[in-house]
Amino acid sequence: MPAGERGGPRARGRKRRGPRQTEGDGYSLRCCGLTDIDRDKIPHSTHLALSAPPAISPSPSSSSSPAASLHPGSPMADSGARRQPSFTKVDQLRPGTHGHNLLLKVVDSKMVLQRGGGPQGRHMRIAECLVGDETGIIVFTARNDQVDVMKAGASVDLRNAKIDMFKGSMRLAVDKWGIVKAAESPADFTVKEDNNMSLIEFELVTVVE
Repeated sequence: MPAGERGGPRARGRKRRGPRQTEGDGYSLRCCGLTDIDRDKIPHSTHLALSAPPAISPSPSSSSSPAASLHPGSPMADSGARRQPSFTKVDQLRPGTHGHNLLLKVVDSKMVLQRGGGPQGRHMRIAECLVGDETGIIVFTARNDQVDVMKAGASVDLRNAKIDMFKGSMRLAVDKWGIVKAAESPADFTVKEDNNMSLIEFELVTVVE
């Protein structure tokens, strides 16, 4: 049909959408005592409101390095491709986040589940470990072989750790995609035990965009 018969070509565009409600985009928190850890270790705080969990800042891409434009087999290109991992502090941990690398000290470790081998020879161990750095402490859930590494007083290196939620409070964990290993050298910091991130209760709130 000729364009002039109905006022010319029809303009294309996107419809504007009104406000949309999403759940889980924000959190509110308050102090609580959901764990067996001494609740006096966390100071009283006012009710806070947190926006969506902050994204972990990625390391600079290797493509921005001059070595990335070199031949892949050259020594300079190989050295440019290796990126140093960025590490997260305990007080920066938030619900729903993952991909954390942390250097921590184990303050305490307690076995909460131990099952012997059954008909299929399976053996399960779960321990709750209090770990921390110079900014705070948090409960780490160690499973099976991880329990052997998480001994009280040990310095540990966690790679690709994530935050799980248990009754509204944060638990640090490492699944099969991460690594739990002893640190190459003992950590030289003093653990800040009066800032327990696992003694903070988070509640999901609705955020209107």
